[in-house]
Amino acid sequence: MDSYSELLWREVSPGRYERHIDEAEQFYTSMAKTYEATGHTYFAITAFSGISVSRSSASEGIDLDARVENALRWAWKKLRHSHPTLAAPVEYDHRTKRCKKVYKTLRDAQEVDDWMSETFQLVENGQTGKGFANTDPPAGRYATLYLIVPPEDCSSEEQSFRRDILFRSHHDLVDGIGTLMLLNSLLHHAAAAFEAATEPPIEFGDEYRNLSPPLRTAAGIPQSPSLDQKSKLTKVQSINNSARSGAEVISLPFSSDASLPGNSQRAAIHFSSRESKCVL
Repeated sequence: MDSYSELLWREVSPGRYERHIDEAEQFYTSMAKTYEATGHTYFAITAFSGISVSRSSASEGIDLDARVENALRWAWKKLRHSHPTLAAPVEYDHRTKRCKKVYKTLRDAQEVDDWMSETFQLVENGQTGKGFANTDPPAGRYATLYLIVPPEDCSSEEQSFRRDILFRSHHDLVDGIGTLMLLNSLLHHAAAAFEAATEPPIEFGDEYRNLSPPLRTAAGIPQSPSLDQKSKLTKVQSINNSARSGAEVISLPFSSDASLPGNSQRAAIHFSSRESKCVL
């Protein structure tokens, strides 16, 4: 188990930052590596949102399609600056035979363009966001944002302009709650950029200050459990072992012969504004 000092980000060469990974990151990394030959990314994060823009929001003569895309592109860059861990994959160090997180700052406009080309993808093949999500799109080395142009019959309403957004990432980069927060920030940044006369420049080089710590550091989890925690764990394990005796633990959906991860399918559940308010 790594000490807390080994989990801190360090600049190992100009613009390159590294740290060791904790147990949670190692688990997700190992599972993804174990099953990568199946064509699926084990425990990949997938998040979807649809946006609808009133056509009256666009001034006469301005291309609403380009305006929305440019706003989302700026918002994605803003997220990279605010949350650079989105571009900090796990790499295997052959010298130490251990995994580590690696982040490289963007040094110039060409590197920004290269990263955008890799991580901001426009999908114009006639699929909806839900349909595209269910094709099990690849999870790249960095978190990726797909801007999906839905079929014309889904977006041709005279008063509104619709686009779908799909976020895809390895689980060691972000978790589910973090993804909801990221999408919320993305839409806020995009809305601000959409309304702004000019988009403020985003200068990279100091964003390393925003690199995320691992769970063990952020939550202050001790390097070793206390005696009370060990006792509780032993008791829980004993109860679980007794419950498993003579029984097969099922999964959802249950399959006694499934040995490889399959494609996760998604079904949308829609709530009205009133229903959403009640839930909140």
